[in-house]
Amino acid sequence: MAQLHPLSTVFQAELLSIQEACLWASKTNQQVKVWSDSESSLHSIASIDTKSPIAQQTQEILLNSTNIKLGWIRAHVGYSGNEAVDVLAKKATQE
Repeated sequence: MAQLHPLSTVFQAELLSIQEACLWASKTNQQVKVWSDSESSLHSIASIDTKSPIAQQTQEILLNSTNIKLGWIRAHVGYSGNEAVDVLAKKATQE
């Protein structure tokens, strides 16, 4: 499991969560859609000019794994999976 430095930003945490999901998906033989409510993270991963090492590493995973697609969903509108992740993320910041 990945771990961030205590001074890491929310943006870095969002990128890392997408990267970890892509890393997991790269080990399957199934089509996987990774959904995120972090539009800025998805834009960073999609950019050829990204300066983020995490986004660059995620790009490498995606280049080598054609079974993974990324998608954006609106935050806080009741998607059960997204709401559960938000609860876990909040809990993680308090521990």
